[in-house]
Amino acid sequence: MLLLSAQFQRFCRDLHSESFAWILSQQTMQPGVDTTLLAVLTSGRALDRGNPSPDNILRDFRPICPLFWDDVGRHSSHSPGRRKKLELLNEWRNAIAHHDFTKPNASSETIWLKPVQGWRRACNGLAISFDAVVRSSLERLVGTAPW
Repeated sequence: MLLLSAQFQRFCRDLHSESFAWILSQQTMQPGVDTTLLAVLTSGRALDRGNPSPDNILRDFRPICPLFWDDVGRHSSHSPGRRKKLELLNEWRNAIAHHDFTKPNASSETIWLKPVQGWRRACNGLAISFDAVVRSSLERLVGTAPW
């Protein structure tokens, strides 16, 4: 479960970094300026210091896609349920990582395989939606599709 959360967090960070890198690649700049700007655009990223929670994801992707979660919801009717599963995954991740099972949804030290498989499917579905939504937003911003 910690690994699943970490992998999804890494996907989100990579998508974020690649999005800004692509925007910068479409601009004419002096050598090295793009690297500096990319560092500035990705500094203070919530996903670098926190879980891939819906709030952290929104905070990081808002500059690219102001209505991020609304757009993700329009991309797939399953997104609201997937978002709730992501929240539950983060609660369990924190409970296990910090050995604190006092939250209502993680109030037991026992977790079964079936919910974990559901969280994995939810993360996979969200990844597909995130990719499509960010791609569409970048195309609107710059005028050409990034991928």
